[in-house]
Amino acid sequence: MYQNLTITIVNHQRIQVQRIRGLLQEIGLKKQQIKTSETALKGMIEGKCLAPQLILFYIDNLEEQALTTLLLHSNVYVVGIVEAHLQDQIPSLLQAGFQDCLSVEQLNRYQLEKVLILFNKHLAKAQNNSQYHTLYKNIFHVSPVPMLILEPTTLHLIALNQYATEQLGYQPDELNFPISTLCSPQEFSTIQHNVMTLTQGLTPTLAYGKFFKKNGEIIHLEYSLSLVFFEETQAILLVAKDVTDYKRASENEKKSLVQLKAIFEQTQEAIILFNDEGAITQVNSSACKLLQLAAAQIQGQTVAKFLEKVQDEHFQQFWKVFLEGKKNKGITTFVRADGKKILVNFKFKRNLVEGLHMGAFSDITDSYQQQKLTSNLNELYRLLSRTIEYNQFINKALDLVCNVTGFEMAQLWVLDAAKQKLKNVCVGHKKGSPKHQVPLYDIALSDTDVLEVKTLQTQQEQQWVRIKYNIYQEAFVCHSHLIPLKSRNEVVAVLAFCATQAIELSKSQQVFCKNATEVLGLKIAKINIIQELDKVFHHSNGLICTITKQGYFTKVNPMVCHILGLSEHQIQGKPFSQFLHKDEVGICHYLSNLVESKNQSLEFSCRLISKSKVCHWIEWSAVYDPHAECVYLTGKDITEEKISQKKYLQEAENNAVILSSIKDGYFIVRKNGEVKYWNNAATEMFELCPKRPRPLLFWDVLQAQPGSTFFKIHQKYLGKAQEQYFTVYHESKQKWYAVSYYPIEDDMAISYRDITQLKEQEQEIETMKVNLESLIDNTDDYIWSVDKNLCLLTANSPYLNRMYASIGKKPVVGESVLYPVMPKEWNRQFKQYYKKALAGQAFTIVEQWFNPLKNTHEILEISFYPIYRNHQRIGVACFSKNISESVKHLQAIESQNHRLREIAWLQSHKVRGPLSRIMGLVGLVGNGLEEAIPMNQLLQHINDSALELDGVIHEIVKKAEKWNIQ
Repeated sequence: MYQNLTITIVNHQRIQVQRIRGLLQEIGLKKQQIKTSETALKGMIEGKCLAPQLILFYIDNLEEQALTTLLLHSNVYVVGIVEAHLQDQIPSLLQAGFQDCLSVEQLNRYQLEKVLILFNKHLAKAQNNSQYHTLYKNIFHVSPVPMLILEPTTLHLIALNQYATEQLGYQPDELNFPISTLCSPQEFSTIQHNVMTLTQGLTPTLAYGKFFKKNGEIIHLEYSLSLVFFEETQAILLVAKDVTDYKRASENEKKSLVQLKAIFEQTQEAIILFNDEGAITQVNSSACKLLQLAAAQIQGQTVAKFLEKVQDEHFQQFWKVFLEGKKNKGITTFVRADGKKILVNFKFKRNLVEGLHMGAFSDITDSYQQQKLTSNLNELYRLLSRTIEYNQFINKALDLVCNVTGFEMAQLWVLDAAKQKLKNVCVGHKKGSPKHQVPLYDIALSDTDVLEVKTLQTQQEQQWVRIKYNIYQEAFVCHSHLIPLKSRNEVVAVLAFCATQAIELSKSQQVFCKNATEVLGLKIAKINIIQELDKVFHHSNGLICTITKQGYFTKVNPMVCHILGLSEHQIQGKPFSQFLHKDEVGICHYLSNLVESKNQSLEFSCRLISKSKVCHWIEWSAVYDPHAECVYLTGKDITEEKISQKKYLQEAENNAVILSSIKDGYFIVRKNGEVKYWNNAATEMFELCPKRPRPLLFWDVLQAQPGSTFFKIHQKYLGKAQEQYFTVYHESKQKWYAVSYYPIEDDMAISYRDITQLKEQEQEIETMKVNLESLIDNTDDYIWSVDKNLCLLTANSPYLNRMYASIGKKPVVGESVLYPVMPKEWNRQFKQYYKKALAGQAFTIVEQWFNPLKNTHEILEISFYPIYRNHQRIGVACFSKNISESVKHLQAIESQNHRLREIAWLQSHKVRGPLSRIMGLVGLVGNGLEEAIPMNQLLQHINDSALELDGVIHEIVKKAEKWNIQ
């Protein structure tokens, strides 16, 4: 019966221990089942025994009576054995937590057996309760209600269930802190009071309080406390319910009535209430502001009073249709008290209250004008982007400016190539106005009295001046407004607006006119640069071409075609090495080094073989552009010079007269550096004295500092017995020279050619190219072009930066614009767009793109135009503009209208029912039917309907508050 039982005897007196041990052995316990300990009871209890055990504790004084709290919450079965003089303390010991107490005189076998039987019953009960404890523990962890386990004395957190962990943000391993950390001091006092109530056997009531999450956020909890066993130890269970939303809702309800009264007045839309006849019964302050009248002046009137006569009939028809429930919104024109006309968007709601209708009016004059202005600017950009010369597209752009601003005619004056005259290149007219066909003519800049010339030179606008034109022998006088068009603070053209009478522009028209002049100024500057570049490229006497970094021709001028005897089409796409002499293959290596070194120049000479097998010596200057990834080559045909040079050098000593007639400076230098001969050109080039006594050292002729580049490069090549060609800058003379070294037996023939002017021309071409790229890069729009194979031709910086952020690398000219990292659908769509443009169609689309640079989605208007050359389509030009702000503005208006419709529906549908019942019940009371129906019932019905009406009003206010906040 006692095989699995273990008993601990706590006593420091051996005599009593031996006596108790003997009695237990008589009962049937073995020696190993009986343990003795001199440890104080407090130390044993604080050891947190996990299983119930029996302790016989011998008490000969009252020092252990302070263990009441420990005994209450421990898991031990303690039986006290007291001395005879302490028998009166047995009741207090039992109250303190001892399960039983025996006096020393009662200590016998029978009493101990009785103690063991009671302990076995306690053990069986504890085992039975453990099953329920496991069940309760499982319920604790899976319950969807926040639960907290507290230690009864210190109120430290022992455990949280999963829901409480999510609610408060603390993990189980972060516990072991008092509940006071989670609540305010006042709430902690309430919890302490409720725990004390529990220990006294009473049941505490529900409580509300503020608690703090781990992140500092405040939540409101409704909680209850109960006494439980957790981990076989007595503890406090706190069951909570989050009532934060309820608390906030109740606080908001208190404000709802005030907000309901204020919303009618504070809303930005003009709200007007009408009866069935269309008479105005009530208006808010926004409506008074819209009509520029006091409320008393508006009430009792009809809307027709504030409409244009033309709009009156339309509105009367609309009102009839509205009452039939077929239409409830539209746009009309109001005439305010000050006589100003405004465009108004209106929406009506039938039967807000029975027989009462609500209209919401908003002034859309500015937004409508802004939208129209944006549309006109987009059309202006589209027209100007389609041309690179003065033609009908610029005429149409001027027509558009006249239609928007109201001018009857616009004339565009630009400087001619010689900058000696102003040329009238384009004319635009207003639609419907009589077109005064002013002939295009020139004005000399010397005519300073002419207003167009004066505007150009002073760079100042000329406000409404009178100009007289003679058209077909008839005098035509108009009022003109002349505006200088600028690009980079330089006037590039003059724009003249003409009208029969001086007109006053509105604010939006002034903005459009300013934007139009800025765009025209940039466009004209681009056209001028393109014309200059084209003039230099196509009309230069030298050879100009571009090749890719792989060495293939991309563009050639007519001189290259003439030298090679081939057409431009036959040369483009062919490798540069294909036309080189078989002994000049090393030139390709020099070009590769130029590409790798990036943005450095190279001077070299080589032989090209024409279609007819004729050999031409070409002297080249090469510059690599890392942005365009191509090499710019400018060259000069020096075939005749090379032939003459070789012939002259071979006969140099015997034919000094011939050498003296050559324009290049020639020297014959011995190995020791002594100048053996120089011609007349060298005398002038290096300012030598013809009668200077000899010997003359070559280093003295150079007139260069020993550390200069000019000196070092000569020092490098003078001792080499091979031909050398290079260009070098003379620092002291500030000139560029093309230098050739030719060995003649034991001497070296050195020739010099002044190429300073050629270098300046190259610099001018590079400057014009940089200016053109800067103009394109200065816009925020994305601009790019592709060829027939959908490979990138050109792109501005905004496009390159945007695609770099999207695909992780910078787009490269010559590579496909259908990037593998982009979505398949994106590539498929843009492939269709490019193919459509390559088929000859110009069109505009609206697409939504994600902008990784700003981390936002943008709505873009993208235009595609085919590129033509010699009447053949060679690619597609693309222009993209961000229109997100315009779209967002329209969406915001639609969102506000949707909220207003919801509020109006609630007011018309849900308010009507309870209001009708109240009115009916009040009518019963007024008709004296109190005897037929008891008064208390009538009042009860009236109260119920009033509460229902109050609830509907709260719902309306809640929706209106959300709308107002948004």
